[in-house]
Amino acid sequence: MNALRNRILSDGRNLGRGILKVDSFLNHQVDPMLIDECGRELAARFHAVDATKVLTAEISGIAPAVTTALHLRVPLVYARRSRPVTMPDQVLLTVAPSHTRGQMIELIETGDVPAARKIHEELSPLFNALFVTSNPIPLKAALQMVGRSAGEPRLPLVPATAEERDRVRKALEDAGLV
Repeated sequence: MNALRNRILSDGRNLGRGILKVDSFLNHQVDPMLIDECGRELAARFHAVDATKVLTAEISGIAPAVTTALHLRVPLVYARRSRPVTMPDQVLLTVAPSHTRGQMIELIETGDVPAARKIHEELSPLFNALFVTSNPIPLKAALQMVGRSAGEPRLPLVPATAEERDRVRKALEDAGLV
């Protein structure tokens, strides 16, 4: 990612409010060699998670997502900001902050809604267990249980109690994650 960092330092412009103008090499005009290098690096970083898809929002995220998907050898899916007439009635929808628009935007993706609902229902006990107490306490405990070092919560938060850890572990086991 040094190439991206160097390119941002030389050609990017900080517009304030968390907005970095990179349209001369990332979205309006794309530097394919730089994007390929970014995709290779992102693929290397995410290789161990056995991703089955790369999901991105349309516009700026598409170019690096394409090369990441290419290097991971998985399909690319991009969430749209508006629903075209060709999109089916049942869609998956979420909201995300847009720094350039200064507001929350909807991201829409078609998919197998019944299958997504089934997965959501299967994982609901895990979602609930991850909110057994203030976050990130149960999330850090869960990450440690699946072999990811997350460190201890910073004060004033404290590590999960034995009871909280048991609940998180059971939910992880029921979800087949440990």
